[in-house]
Amino acid sequence: MLWSLPKLISPRGAGLGNEVFPWAKAYLGARALRLKLVAPPWRVNPRRYDQELETGALDSIKYFALRGLPAVDINAEMIESAQRFDYFEAVTALAPTILAQKRISVLHSSGMHGGYLGIRRSRAFLRREIFGAAGAMTAVEEMDGSSDVSVRIGVHIRGGDFSSTKLVRPAVFNEQLPLDWYVDVVQSLAKSLSVPSCVYLATDTPSPVINAALTVAGCPPRGLALDSVGDLAVLARCDVIISSVSSFSMLAIFLSDASYVWHEDQLGEADGWLSIWGHEALNSGGGRTAQAMKQQSEGEVRVRRGVAQGKVPKWRQGFLNQLEYRARARRSFDDLIFFGVTEGDRRS
Repeated sequence: MLWSLPKLISPRGAGLGNEVFPWAKAYLGARALRLKLVAPPWRVNPRRYDQELETGALDSIKYFALRGLPAVDINAEMIESAQRFDYFEAVTALAPTILAQKRISVLHSSGMHGGYLGIRRSRAFLRREIFGAAGAMTAVEEMDGSSDVSVRIGVHIRGGDFSSTKLVRPAVFNEQLPLDWYVDVVQSLAKSLSVPSCVYLATDTPSPVINAALTVAGCPPRGLALDSVGDLAVLARCDVIISSVSSFSMLAIFLSDASYVWHEDQLGEADGWLSIWGHEALNSGGGRTAQAMKQQSEGEVRVRRGVAQGKVPKWRQGFLNQLEYRARARRSFDDLIFFGVTEGDRRS
């Protein structure tokens, strides 16, 4: 057995936010089984990610040549039988069974099963592959070269193939959120902070209306990226991400360590707790959400990475402090390796 292949979400491949799941699983499977990873055939994807990720035609040729040969199919049912939620651990536990089948390759066909938690240990790999592309690196150079003390608010507005709606419904995905919600969140957050802020906009439907609506203190939103991997890199570099209800936004959040804001009305509710995946069946993430509810401790100080906001945003001081700390940490005069200084107390 030599190769580890991802099974595409759709025949020619879906959006990057969806295709990262089989890609990450093929990587983790290759690590667990000590196989060679075969990248997705980005060249045949309608979005031509091969141009953004700088892959060649030979990668796609290799992929389809191997897909025509017998392979061990690692599907969701097999992963569940391992009773491990972490995909790497599940494949490691299944290794004797998989390797005994004497096929030339394995095919990872469980799609998005297990969610982001299942592939969490693939983040370093995905960051290298996506953020190492020229479009991503170019997009963040200006951000990395700046030491201004302003909170960077990343905003992702998804339009295009998403239907527009005025009423955001629980557990409904792939709908365009109202522009008014983005405006309320951005403007109220900017007013609540004790340091300046600036907006970095990623959208497939740019317009003067959006730019005017998201202008903060006379500063219009910045658009630094020229492609989708650049948008991902910029969003991930921000201090907080105002998310759309899309896999692209979730990928930016997954690859980032930043805080983020989710539309409250889109979340499902159970026993007073809100969640993205709690409405789904046990094998699609609901079970983990139920465990998370049990693990909540009363009276604990909450410093949440992801927060839910509705039509009238309310910001906890701890959340604001996190963002302000990240902004102030970029000051070069405080940073010793950038010729900065710190207090001294040398007494004889």
